[in-house]
Amino acid sequence: MIFLIKLFFFIVISFSNLKAVETDNNKILFKINDKVFTKIDLEKRIEYIQINNNMDQKEINDSDKDIIFNDFVSSLIFYEYYIDTNIKFKGIKKDINSLFKKNILQKDSVANLRNEEIENLKYNFSIDIIRNKIIEDIINLRKNKLTKKADLSDLIYNYNLSHLTIKEEDIIYNYIKEIKNRDDFNVFKSKLIESNIDFLYKNEDINESSIISNLLKRLIKNNKKIYYESKNGYIILISLEKNLESYEGVFVKLINFNITKPIDNKDLNCSNIEKLIDVKKTFFKEYEYKKLNNEIKNNLKSINDYIIYKDNNNYNYIFLCELRYDESLLNNINFNKKIESLANKIQINFLNKYKKEYDYQKIK
Repeated sequence: MIFLIKLFFFIVISFSNLKAVETDNNKILFKINDKVFTKIDLEKRIEYIQINNNMDQKEINDSDKDIIFNDFVSSLIFYEYYIDTNIKFKGIKKDINSLFKKNILQKDSVANLRNEEIENLKYNFSIDIIRNKIIEDIINLRKNKLTKKADLSDLIYNYNLSHLTIKEEDIIYNYIKEIKNRDDFNVFKSKLIESNIDFLYKNEDINESSIISNLLKRLIKNNKKIYYESKNGYIILISLEKNLESYEGVFVKLINFNITKPIDNKDLNCSNIEKLIDVKKTFFKEYEYKKLNNEIKNNLKSINDYIIYKDNNNYNYIFLCELRYDESLLNNINFNKKIESLANKIQINFLNKYKKEYDYQKIK
């Protein structure tokens, strides 16, 4: 009798645990037009990502799961639009089967997939393909933006803007005076967060310098890294970071020399240094940019940029004095960047509109 009671107790506990697991798996995460999506659906999406990208379950952390969740919602919103508007795309099944064969069937690790797993993989391929086709159609309507000839500076360089606005206070203003580059900017931003000081922050890439403000054009032209101003009781702080768009197809001529006295600031440019140095003791060489070390790549980006190393009484200078590039290669890179940027904007605007229209609800 005692044995039966213990056995009954074990069964009840086990059944309760099973129900708890089922309840957790069936937890509703979000709704789209009253269609319910649960934790099981998200796990299937994660499984699709893992198999498609040869990832182990351990490689996906909580941050990755958040990204996968948002991407899953995105694909489903586009899919709902596809169903709602009855769009007809040619060759969808062919595309799904082609991707399934290329990305899944050729992998030894997925040789024994169950029918349910195959259906899940093909379903996720389908919603991703449909999203891409909708975005491609919108991009094709705006292709004039993509074929516009890029400015030389846009072709060679990528500009990233960090913009911060805070209430004006003397102690903060004094801190700002010491900010010289992006690293200093980020340290200052971290201090504001640690001190619970409110501020507005924005970070973005500048893809077309022709459509930006005159202030930013001046900063780019003068190679300014930091700008700040006081306006209407607020301080506006701007960090502008310039990097080569790509290291591929870019070649630079570096001049390296040693002298016993530092060069005056007014003479720190390539046109003047040849008058100040002994050419016989100077090293001139052209390099493929991608093969340079990181310190040089991080500091020498434009003509007249330089690095100085002090060793006892010697000053070792390295100047970037010539820059040449493969224009066709950079044009191709620039074109792809424009497509990616436009696709991201289209997706954001689309989701902002249709999440409301299709009554998207995230369940907390």
